[in-house]
Amino acid sequence: MGNPATATADAPVRDPRREELAQFLRARRKSLQPHEAGVAVRRRRRAPGLLREEVAELAGMSLSWYTWMEQARPTNPSSRVLDGLAAALQLDTAERLHLFRLARPDLDPGERAAVNEVLSPAYRQWLHALAPHPAYALSATWDVIDWNAPAEALFGGFAHLEGDARNVMHRLLLDPAWRGLFVDWDQIVDLAIAQFRAMRAQHLADARLTALVARLLECSPHFARLWPQREVALPRAWAKTLRQPDGGTLTLHYATLRPRDDDVLFTVYTPADEISAARLRRPG
Repeated sequence: MGNPATATADAPVRDPRREELAQFLRARRKSLQPHEAGVAVRRRRRAPGLLREEVAELAGMSLSWYTWMEQARPTNPSSRVLDGLAAALQLDTAERLHLFRLARPDLDPGERAAVNEVLSPAYRQWLHALAPHPAYALSATWDVIDWNAPAEALFGGFAHLEGDARNVMHRLLLDPAWRGLFVDWDQIVDLAIAQFRAMRAQHLADARLTALVARLLECSPHFARLWPQREVALPRAWAKTLRQPDGGTLTLHYATLRPRDDDVLFTVYTPADEISAARLRRPG
């Protein structure tokens, strides 16, 4: 028999917290049926519940990253990744808190008011059913928390972004692709900054928003010029013209909707003319 001390030293160290997280994820994944998650199954399969790749797609994360979490390998998922997982697995409040405690015990989801940053299954189904019209959902502080496939294609994707980079103001002001996307960028940003200030007044104690404003003041001359003017505005319906990769344009009506008694905002784009409608219906 081998030396027990040597065997222990050579064996990989297993983290009980990660092991519990792996088992928790597997259990929730297997308990959620495809039709409950809106996943179409075209052939009979023996595996119960969702497949790993289906959970990863629903959560907006890579399959490798999700597989590592189920294998109890060392990972450091962001709050955005965990929010996506909670939504994909349709976790309730207690389950979501458990997920955070296992995956990132250094994060306190209670302090982030993140219950309002996860779409309910009903809202998520509605959002994706809006296709071919682009639409995305925002948290109360303008972080993009979910989107449908047309919005992914039109706005250059969201799943690859982390932290402030997924905030609408950050993207409007500091993402060159978005600056080139909107024909009337100056007008759009001026109104957005005024609306952002109105929203900011409701979240003055939010340290992350404070840091975001500081970064925008430092990195965006446009924001630094307009922010001290303290203009405020409410969302309104209007039209935006967006440049397309083939040199054409899309003209879309734009509206922000807020369900009653909910902090989630939905931004929906609909075609303003027949040419734009045809472009939206075009596959790919």
